[in-house]
Amino acid sequence: VGNYPTIQLIAQAAHHLTGSAQMVQQTGNEFELFIKAEDQYFNTAKTYQDTVEVRDENNRLIVQNVKLTDGLARVKVRIDTAGTHRLRFNAKDLSGRSEPIRVFDKMPAHRIFFGDMHGHTRISDGCGTPDEYYSFGRDEANLDVCALTDHWHYDWELMQRMAVKYYQPGRFVTFLAEEDGTKPDHINLYHRTCDAPCISRHSTKIEQFIKTVENDYLSKGYDVIGGPHHFAFDRGEKIY
Repeated sequence: VGNYPTIQLIAQAAHHLTGSAQMVQQTGNEFELFIKAEDQYFNTAKTYQDTVEVRDENNRLIVQNVKLTDGLARVKVRIDTAGTHRLRFNAKDLSGRSEPIRVFDKMPAHRIFFGDMHGHTRISDGCGTPDEYYSFGRDEANLDVCALTDHWHYDWELMQRMAVKYYQPGRFVTFLAEEDGTKPDHINLYHRTCDAPCISRHSTKIEQFIKTVENDYLSKGYDVIGGPHHFAFDRGEKIY
């Protein structure tokens, strides 16, 4: 789709530490904790190199001498008490804490996951590449799930390949997805498998869009779900 200009983002000096893990964990079980140094604008401070100690909110030591490389670290930890925890990070000149981690004695039937379910690259009207989109979501944002929802389908085969490439069950789930129809707002489609074709036509009316989805996917055995481009948008229509 043409040669795009590139911008190199250079973070300022590290300002604080942050971190996260899959939000629902079980007491006594090891899990992976992600730690990151950020500048004051929340960019990854990739020049930061230091060691970090991790403590709970009662100041009990969880792990020490965690080495940050390029501003990032992953370490196995465990929490032995049920409840909601925010772990504390301390380095020589920085501090911070994790996002909430909910720990249960018995794992609940349903868990909470975090993801980015709507993004664009230069395949359509965004910037960057699918590799950059997925690798950032996995390696720097530490998300559980990502879906790239480019539209216009300039390179559907590339989107299929990237969804397969980055899919890691239990660690990082990707969905083949696309944005399409209708006016005045669009709808995102999320496919269960990565062999689904892109939608065959652009629809301006919700009724047309639903019929196209039925013809392209449901009638051919492809599982797909749809969600509004903006969930708070008032379409002025009722769908039953």
